[in-house]
Amino acid sequence: MKFKFLQVLVILLSITKISLGQISVTFPSDRAVFQRNNSNQAVLTVAGYFSGCVDRIEARFIPRVAGQGVQAPSDGSWAIIQSNPVGGNFYGTMPVTGGWYKLEVRAILDNNSVGSNSVEHVGVGEVFVVAGQSNATGGDDNPNGPGSTDDRVNSVNFQNFNANGYSGIAPYSDIKLPCPEFVHLDADTKTAPFGNYAWCWGAFGDKMVEKLQVPVMIFNAGWSSTGIRNWQETINPNGVTTSEFSYTFPTGLPFGHMRVTLNNYVAQLGVRAILWHQGETDNLAERTRADYLKDIRDVIQGSRDLSGKSNLAWVVARVSRFNVGGSTRTWQPVIDAQNDVIGIGSNGADPAYKLPGVFAGPETDPFYDINYRRDEVHFSGPGLISLADWWQEKLNTDFFTQSTPYSATPPPNVSVFRSETADVTLNAPNGWLNYNWLSSNDCHNNLSGTQQWTSTSGDFKLKVTDNLNNTVFSPALRIPTNTTPTAIANNNDLVQQVIYDAKNKLLASDCRIIATIDPQSNSGLINGTLTTKVMIDAAPGTYLNNKYLQRHFDIKTDKTNLNSKFSIYVLQSEFDAFNLVSTTDLPKTPTDQSGKSNLRIIQFQGSSSDGSLGSYNGNRTEITPSDVSWNSILNSWEISFDMNAAGGFFVSVNSNPLPVTLTRFSGYSINQSISLEWATSSETDASHFIIERSSNAINFEPIGKVLAAGDSQTEKQYTFQDNTLQAGLYYYRLKQVDKDQTFEYSRIIGVKTGSETTLKVYPNPVSDLLSIQSEIEINSVEIFNSIGTKMHSESLKSHFYSLEMTQYPAGLYLVKINGQIFKIVKK
Repeated sequence: MKFKFLQVLVILLSITKISLGQISVTFPSDRAVFQRNNSNQAVLTVAGYFSGCVDRIEARFIPRVAGQGVQAPSDGSWAIIQSNPVGGNFYGTMPVTGGWYKLEVRAILDNNSVGSNSVEHVGVGEVFVVAGQSNATGGDDNPNGPGSTDDRVNSVNFQNFNANGYSGIAPYSDIKLPCPEFVHLDADTKTAPFGNYAWCWGAFGDKMVEKLQVPVMIFNAGWSSTGIRNWQETINPNGVTTSEFSYTFPTGLPFGHMRVTLNNYVAQLGVRAILWHQGETDNLAERTRADYLKDIRDVIQGSRDLSGKSNLAWVVARVSRFNVGGSTRTWQPVIDAQNDVIGIGSNGADPAYKLPGVFAGPETDPFYDINYRRDEVHFSGPGLISLADWWQEKLNTDFFTQSTPYSATPPPNVSVFRSETADVTLNAPNGWLNYNWLSSNDCHNNLSGTQQWTSTSGDFKLKVTDNLNNTVFSPALRIPTNTTPTAIANNNDLVQQVIYDAKNKLLASDCRIIATIDPQSNSGLINGTLTTKVMIDAAPGTYLNNKYLQRHFDIKTDKTNLNSKFSIYVLQSEFDAFNLVSTTDLPKTPTDQSGKSNLRIIQFQGSSSDGSLGSYNGNRTEITPSDVSWNSILNSWEISFDMNAAGGFFVSVNSNPLPVTLTRFSGYSINQSISLEWATSSETDASHFIIERSSNAINFEPIGKVLAAGDSQTEKQYTFQDNTLQAGLYYYRLKQVDKDQTFEYSRIIGVKTGSETTLKVYPNPVSDLLSIQSEIEINSVEIFNSIGTKMHSESLKSHFYSLEMTQYPAGLYLVKINGQIFKIVKK
């Protein structure tokens, strides 16, 4: 028969743990500042990817400088970002107080850190958007102001000029913002999307962080020489406008720069307010109070409508000073209109004039001599420092109390689903209008426009937009190279063994499960050589007229005491293939109880050259699994059974009724003898039992024979005494022989002689049947609930007792046996 196999070879000199080759934090980006709420907090997303296997991802935020924030968690410990992350990617959130932080992230396996990384600068603070004309942004050969001297002042170094292959200034529809890279606001930083340099905003940022003790992020959408009419006429992204100086703006600009800021940077970080400094050109144009008021109201409302932020705060400076006819002047109609929209003019709070959420900015017209402006129009030198100071004075406690901050839109949490092929399916969350899958370093090259996308290895991210064109990006996602990304093991993977939770776990390199070996009593972990082969034949196999699943397992180890629970994982598609050729079905659905009861594990002991059916040189044993259940996380069947010896393990069905249904098999020591007890619930053509003993649980020899009842549908009890033994550990199994000489082996039990008497109560926790086993006779059993009420009482004379616990609700119980008390938990 042609078959393929996956082989795991691990030689362990001691208990080992898998190490992470890498953990990368892809969100938040370095120097990102997220808008805080009015309680001085923001909920931050922490995301990234890792290699290897982890139990959980943890994070914490540490203030970079004492007094510049509050550590999160507050006690300096770690917060769990995600437990049991799958697909090599993680995503979680945690609340953080306003401040400037170092983010530390670590991966935990078996309560040990196995990988860590950090983001050096992450802020929770204030985000501002500047707009207006030259005194908002500089330019036109106006000298620059200083950069920020405080580390907590940030921006994005981008200007829509000769950018991304476009010559000159791109119209709104052609603006391609690069993937945001946040930087310190230095003197020559181009404050995105159209700022020329720091202007007064580096000094403003220093003053704000000194006052608030939180970081700031500043964007600039201003354009020199613009009038309010130019902004209003381009609220429509297809609008075209011409300045008072006969310059025709690219389509959709200047308002389009505010639009891209609100739809992109603000959507991703949040915002406190738009800082508006404009009106000089409208002095030249001699705009009326009514005209300016109408246009600025339209611009403010347009910014709110396009972003979906109905109460977006605006801080409007009172400004109009300009040189007209060779002399400087102010223009009162513009000042009056600005006061009207704020609600402090002669019309007061009349809603025909005032808009809610508009606050008074600085009055800059009175300051125009050489100490402030080089040409009586444009601030320069010390005047820029004064301008920064006037702005920060207006952003006072009343402003922060009364304004409405808008939080960042959380990045989409993409789920990663690994199929049975080499492809990986990425699933985006619902609720977005457009989905665009991108390579991780490109924010515009669309790889797919579907909500669900299947790809192979690489680094990717998702761009999503809503019906307002608000745009956010997912954290970067990594699909590892050269893996077969299925939930459970398949062929041709590199594999490793991991020991944690006191179990041998056999895993593929990207944490896909192969099998678990859980040592039971009188056993221990496999710390020596362990060779595991997972073989997946082309089709279900046939041997001696029995059908077998195409997936099977071969275990080889130098460990002699292999008393363990072995859990293997099988796909539903493999059950379906088996059912097509078998007259007895394996489970068809997760609730198929009949199919579950049919399932058997067939073990062939000994060794094999290739692991195929019929190639083993040892005995055949049919094992009834202790549990057959659907694992919804792994999307596969989990089959658990007792493994007492190495060999080949095949999945089949109970096509022929066993001659004996064994309900229990136990042993206990009395002096230098061991007494064995077992019971059957039914027997069909049963002949006898051969008792076999071993000192290593591998090599057994017959030591006695007990006749069977033959045919019975009632419980039959049997005993056997193994006398005159030296002190030590002995292993026993029953060979159940039918009248036609076919036979099956029982599970192996271990019993010590020459040691202290033991009393065992198991399993704990218990869901159905509670078993009690004692080396001395059990005379009384009592069950009490957590408040002391007696639930059950029975007198008996036996070394073994079982009690059905399904009749009792979940909780803590006390079991009193011969006066000795045990605590158990009912699930």
